[in-house]
Amino acid sequence: MKRREIKPLVVIAVPILRVSARVLLEKGRGWSAVDELILWALARQPRSASVLATEIDLPRKVVLEVIFRMMRFRLVEVVLDHGVPAFRATAYGAGIVSGGEEIPALRQRISRKVAFVVDRITGTVFAKRDIRVENTIGLQAFRDAGADVRDVRVTGMSLRTNPVENVARFQKVLNADETLVHFDGDTLVEREDEFMVVTVDGGDLRGLPGTAPAPLIEQVHRIAAMKGTDRPLSVPSLIQVAAEPVLPVMVHAQFEPENDFIVGGPAHQRALLEALGTARRRFIVHSTFLKLERFDALSGVLRAAVRRGVRIDVFWGAGSPDEPQEASFAAAMAISKSIAQDDVLRGKVRVHLRSTGSHAKLLLSDDGSDGWHAIVGSCNWFFSRFDRLEMSARLKGTSAVAEVMDRMCRLVAKPGFRPEVCSELHLLAGRLRSSPGPTGNCALGIVVGPMHEALLREASGGGGGRFLLASDRLGNAAFANAIVPAEVFASRTGIVPSVVYGQTSGAVLAPGAAADVAREAERRGIRLIPMTEGFHAKFMIWGDNDVVITSLNWGSATTSHDQIDSEIGVHLEGPKFAKILYDRMSTIWPSLNEVSDSSNPHIAVGTQVSAV
Repeated sequence: MKRREIKPLVVIAVPILRVSARVLLEKGRGWSAVDELILWALARQPRSASVLATEIDLPRKVVLEVIFRMMRFRLVEVVLDHGVPAFRATAYGAGIVSGGEEIPALRQRISRKVAFVVDRITGTVFAKRDIRVENTIGLQAFRDAGADVRDVRVTGMSLRTNPVENVARFQKVLNADETLVHFDGDTLVEREDEFMVVTVDGGDLRGLPGTAPAPLIEQVHRIAAMKGTDRPLSVPSLIQVAAEPVLPVMVHAQFEPENDFIVGGPAHQRALLEALGTARRRFIVHSTFLKLERFDALSGVLRAAVRRGVRIDVFWGAGSPDEPQEASFAAAMAISKSIAQDDVLRGKVRVHLRSTGSHAKLLLSDDGSDGWHAIVGSCNWFFSRFDRLEMSARLKGTSAVAEVMDRMCRLVAKPGFRPEVCSELHLLAGRLRSSPGPTGNCALGIVVGPMHEALLREASGGGGGRFLLASDRLGNAAFANAIVPAEVFASRTGIVPSVVYGQTSGAVLAPGAAADVAREAERRGIRLIPMTEGFHAKFMIWGDNDVVITSLNWGSATTSHDQIDSEIGVHLEGPKFAKILYDRMSTIWPSLNEVSDSSNPHIAVGTQVSAV
C-alpha cells in the first residue's frame, strides 16, 4: 500500500505594526436617532407604549426599553391621559427637544491598557486579542517543528504611524459604548518586528479574523500558493493614501470682515490678550520664532489664565526638527526654565523644545463657553513686539476651527512631540465637525504648501476688479510668485495690479537689484510699492470677494510638496470681502488709489509709503 505523503504545515507570517498604550476613555451608551424620535413624540403629547409603537412601526418591547431608560435620566414620566396610563416628556426632556440640544448621556471615564495591530499589506486594524502575534524567535520555533514558514516583505507604500492615525486605530478596537478621550504618550509602545501568524490548511485560513478584508485574504492565499524557496516572499502594499488636494477644501463659516480681519500690530496684541483673557480651558499657539522677553511680558495674563483652569501649549517652527534655529531653541529653553521656576505656570504651561519646521503662525483657544476660535496669519505671537503691520484672520464656527485644528495636529504629529496634544486636537476637530453650526455668510479653506501657487494662478487668471499681492520680503521668488502673476492679471484685464513688500532679500539685496526689479515691473504694467518701515503682512486680494491671508512671503519663498505644512494660510470668499479689505488698506496706503483702473495708467514706481 502506497504511503501518503504528509505535507508540512504552511504558516504565513504577515508583517504587522503592534501598538499599545494606556488610554483614557468614556464608557456609556449614547442615544440613537430612534431614541430622539421617541422623546420628540412624547414631548408633543402623551402616548401609551402601544400607540407609540404603532405610530413609529417598532415592536412595543423595544419602545418600552427606550422609555424605561429615559425615565432613569428624568427625560420621561408616567401620567394619566384621560384616565389611561401613558408616558410624556418631563419639563427637562421637553426643554431639550425645544432647544434642539442633544440628549445628554451619562458617561464614566475609565483608564485601561489597549493594544492593536495593523497589517502592513492592507493597513487593516485588528484588536491584539483577535490574532496570534509572533516575533522571529517564534517563527523559528515553527520551522524547527517542520512547518513551512512563509515570511513576507511588503514593497511599495509604507504604513504611516503618527498620533492622528493611532487615535483612529485605538477607537476602532474599543467597544461600541466606548469613546477615546486620549492615549498616554508615556506608555505608548510601537513594535515593528512582529508578525501575524496565519496557518493554511487546504483552503482554510486559521488565525485570520473574520473582519479581515477580501484583499488581505486574497494576498494570504497567493502567498500560500507561491512555489519559490527564496525568503522572504515579496508582495505589494495595497495601502492607499489620499493625495493632497490642489486647492483648499472650502467650508461654510460666519465671518465679519469689519472685525475678523485683524490688521496692525496693536490689533494683534489686543487679539492675543483677548484670547488669553477669555479662555477657560485651552490655549494653543504656534509662533515661528520665540523670545524670552515677549513671554515675560505676557507672564501676568498667562498666570491669570492658568488660575482659571487654562492649559497652554506653545509650539515654534524656526529651522527644522533636526536643525532648529539656535536663537529660538535657546529662547524655548529659557522660557521652559522660567516656567519651571514659577509655581503657578509649572505643569500648566508647556513650551515644546522641538521645532516643527513650519513658518506658520496659528492660535487656537476656547471662547470661554462651548465655542472655539482660531487665528491664522502673519504674527509671531511669542516673538513680536506688535509694532509692525501684521495681518491675520479670526475664524469662528465649528467647521472653520476644525480645519485649523487638523493642520495644527499635523504640525505636531511628528517624532519628538508628545502625542497627547495631537490626539486631543484630532478628537476635538471631529467633535466640532459633528456639532451643528450656522451655515455662515462665506466659504473658507485652509491653504497649505503648493495650494498658495495654485491660488495665485487662479487669482491672476480669474475675475477682474483688483489685484493686490503683499509680502514681507521681495527676493528670489519675486518674478515667479509676484511679477509674472501680476503681469498676467494686467494683460488680461487692463487693470493695474499692485505688489507691496517690506524689505528685499536674497538676490534682490544686490546693489541696484531692487531698482532693476522696479523698472521691469513698470515695463510690465505693475505697481511695485516698497514700504519704509514696520511691514510684516502677507496676503493677496483679487476681484471683489476673494482674500488669502497667510504666513508665506510670496515674493521671496516657494513651497514644497515634501513640506506641505511649512506655510499655512486661509482663503476667504465672501460678499465684498476683497473690496472691504482693499478699502481698509487704502486708508493705510493712500497711494493704492492714485492709479485709476485704465489700460494705460501712469505708474508711480518706487514711491515710498509708510505703514501705519
